[in-house]
Amino acid sequence: MERKWYRFIFAEDSDDLTGGGEKTLFLIWNVAAFLLSSAALCAVSLNFAIGDMPLYYIYLGYFKSPLIFLLNWLPILFLQILLFALMRRQWLAFLMCSVLTLLPAFGNYFKLKFRADPFTFEDISSISAGLKVAGDYQIAPNIRIWLAIAFALVGTGILFFFARGKLCGRMRLVSALLVLCMIWPLWTKVYSDGDLYYRNYMSNYMWLAKDDRDSFIATGFPYPFLHSITRSANTQPENYSEKETEALFQSYQSEPIPENRKVNILAIQLESFCDMEAAGVAGIRPDLYAPLRTLQAESCSGTMIANVIGGGTINTERAFVTGGYRQMDYHRAAFSYVRYLTGQGYHCYATHPNAGHFYTRRVTDLDLGFEEFYGLDDYFQEITGGEIQCDATYLPEVFRMFRERIAEGNGPIFAFNVSWQGHGPYSEETLEYSDGSDWSQEDASEEAFHAFNNYLGLIAETQQILLEEVRDVEDASEPIVIIIFGDHKPLFSEYIYRELGIINDLESEQEMKNFLGTPYLIWANNAAKALLGDKFQGEAPMLSPCFMMVELFDRLSWAGPAYMQFTREVMQHIPVLCTRGVYVENGQFTRELSEQGNELVDCYADLQYYLRYRPELSE
Repeated sequence: MERKWYRFIFAEDSDDLTGGGEKTLFLIWNVAAFLLSSAALCAVSLNFAIGDMPLYYIYLGYFKSPLIFLLNWLPILFLQILLFALMRRQWLAFLMCSVLTLLPAFGNYFKLKFRADPFTFEDISSISAGLKVAGDYQIAPNIRIWLAIAFALVGTGILFFFARGKLCGRMRLVSALLVLCMIWPLWTKVYSDGDLYYRNYMSNYMWLAKDDRDSFIATGFPYPFLHSITRSANTQPENYSEKETEALFQSYQSEPIPENRKVNILAIQLESFCDMEAAGVAGIRPDLYAPLRTLQAESCSGTMIANVIGGGTINTERAFVTGGYRQMDYHRAAFSYVRYLTGQGYHCYATHPNAGHFYTRRVTDLDLGFEEFYGLDDYFQEITGGEIQCDATYLPEVFRMFRERIAEGNGPIFAFNVSWQGHGPYSEETLEYSDGSDWSQEDASEEAFHAFNNYLGLIAETQQILLEEVRDVEDASEPIVIIIFGDHKPLFSEYIYRELGIINDLESEQEMKNFLGTPYLIWANNAAKALLGDKFQGEAPMLSPCFMMVELFDRLSWAGPAYMQFTREVMQHIPVLCTRGVYVENGQFTRELSEQGNELVDCYADLQYYLRYRPELSE
């Protein structure tokens, strides 16, 4: 019987073949199939590194810079080798590697599409929270995703029939050890190298990297995702010295709050609440922002520059209560301004009209020093029957609880309340929260008309309720100070933002304010003004969320804890310290901090890391 020359394609082991030529072809064929399949998987995954932008935009740059492609390919290749060593079958290793590669790539695609931010290492800790709101978005597979799934299935079938080589026992061990031994040097010398990362994203000339998001997109997905570990909340800052940081902290002295200046504080963080009129959007109903304008006229008010857009409420929330400019993960008792207040005799509690496990608020808020947390599953469901509360029921209950705690007389109150109304997405197909009169432009698309009117309808209701509730405490006998701020801009597709005249290029202070700015105000009732003086009117500075509590303490004439006294110095020099790579330093908008500014930020990062799990130093 004549021996077929192509037997090596279907062989499972070189021992099944005769002659050195066949065995060599068998080895070359299977190695080539392995390398090509992993390289093709990398190329397919990079389709999702650019969000829903056209493929020709940026994507070709991944291949014109061979190093960028290589650094995205190596993690996939090494993962496939490990799976091959574990499972012995090429097709099975490729299938599992495809699942582990494409699922996060799909997640990155949708996060870029809906929130204009990539999926980073820090996001792993909030996957469960993200999945719980995924149903609110139209996450339907498109042609790119179906083609990627088809590629994985077809590739698996091809390898099943035509690349059947197995790894023997010794080669399995050698392959696995080789990969494991390469992880540490590749991480320390390549993937964590900031200078190399900078050179790589600048080399993709098809994409001008203006901020962290842009640099992430410019370098693909597997590579920048691994590099983002260096910016993780759990990562020790570069050149960190605990001894030097401890000395820095000890150079400041915590100051107590004078008994005759203690007031009750109600903090309200409003979901996606922003002033689109101030952002220059034309065609908004003239009186839509009238309640906000009334409150601003009675308060000191300014603009907060959020680190996030369309999502990431927790970033603003935690920055406010901890004074940290980097998002941190908290898993045990931690440092915070809340703990300082409890040490000064304040009763501190937090509320949110969603379930307590959302963003782990129930656990984390207690770790941050709140004595009580009230969520949907243990408090508000009795009011709403289990539905997430909107502001018509939530805000009146927030004020009622606050007044009740004050009346109990167990010390001054600090209440932190995070709302839900205004959360996207907003229907682009029908009017749900508006009659269509809140915004109109002749050349507006149907999608923008529906989405923006729905959004404005939600925040119009929120403003009116707030104004009514504030009026009820204006003449209260107990001194009350209220701080209100939006957490971030609403969740709109980029093309809708451009229709509204808001762009994310962030090339000027005005563009930064329009795209990332939300309003904040600090209001005091008559009793608080009589106690503290009239320091609660006029223009307040533009600030990052991490400095909001500093501004509040300044209005109250409180020096605050030692950490705040340091952050106050940073705020005076860099009041806007945005993690998207835009700043205001010494009154000037900039994308590059001065040497002094960088030194301050480095000390800030060191101090935040040093204090993170030292709750006893909060006071």
